[in-house]
Amino acid sequence: MRHGIRRSLLAAIVAAVVAGGGVAAVLVSHHGAQAPAGAAGAAPAASLDARPTVPELVQVRLDRAKQALQTAGFGHRTHGGGLLGVLDEGNWVVCRSRPAAGTHLDAGTKVELWVERQC
Repeated sequence: MRHGIRRSLLAAIVAAVVAGGGVAAVLVSHHGAQAPAGAAGAAPAASLDARPTVPELVQVRLDRAKQALQTAGFGHRTHGGGLLGVLDEGNWVVCRSRPAAGTHLDAGTKVELWVERQC
């Protein structure tokens, strides 16, 4: 009998987490009680970080990397470029960026790019 209850509770927890309701939603429906404010897992899926994400820029030409950053809503700061600096952005490749691709940032944040002729 106990195993049946555990299995049904586990199945309900998995279903609620997949649906975005979290564990607190299962406890409310299972026990008929109110979940405490700020309970773990109580946040809906819509509250995930909606800030723009840094695109993958490594091994991308500088001109295209700058375009991708602009499209995502970010600024940039370029490091490198040799003695004369970057004269033709199509001739330089991003070898490193900070913060890393996939990082969520506020719009307008500057992403640092390190460029070379080839990585």
